[in-house]
Formats: sequence, structure tokens, C-alpha cells
Amino acid sequence: MGFFLTLVFLFLMYVRPQEWWEPLIGVRILDWTAGLCLAVVFLEGKFSNVTLKRSPLVWMVLVFWLFIAFSWVPKFYLSGVTKTFTDFAPIAVVFFLVAVTVDTVGKLRGFLW
Repeated sequence: MGFFLTLVFLFLMYVRPQEWWEPLIGVRILDWTAGLCLAVVFLEGKFSNVTLKRSPLVWMVLVFWLFIAFSWVPKFYLSGVTKTFTDFAPIAVVFFLVAVTVDTVGKLRGFLW
């Protein structure tokens, strides 16, 4: 179910019906879908230490996230740290959802289709 919701979330992210379909204008459908997807994936038990530690790419994304956030510290622009951290958060959420839910070759084929 988490994989299916991840696919739905990515589909909605690319198609963006809330921007062109009249009944959905102003509805935060991406936020609700992402929250539901995260909750389902968490309840399925996919977010475990083993799942997240198996790939060095996960650690690289976390370090990259911290580096871009703290790149504002030498300029003493500390509100830039929080803004950059929150701006990159949706990208990190999508990455972690894909990294956690796409765990078999069949799911990878479905994801790439």
C-alpha cells in the first residue's frame, strides 16, 4: 500500500491537478497525500534502521541536506538556515519514500514505467 501511495504522490506531484482543475484549486492535495503516504509507510514498518542504513546514498542525502542548510552560517544569515532546511524537506521526503518503498525489482519496474 505504501508503494502504491508513493506512486500516487509522485503522479500528483508531476501532474499537479490542484493548479488547473477548478474543484481542486486551493486544496493542498500534495500535503495530504504525502502525509498519508508517510503514515502508511511508517505503519507498515518500512522505516527501520536496517532499511535506512543499507544504502550509502541515504547518508549522502542527509549530509547534503545539512550542508546546504548550514552554508548560510558563515554569512551570519541564520534565517537562511531554516528557510533552506524547509525548502529542501519535500525533496528529501520524496527521496526517502522512494528509497524505502522501492525494494524489489518488480517495484522498480513499476516505478520506472
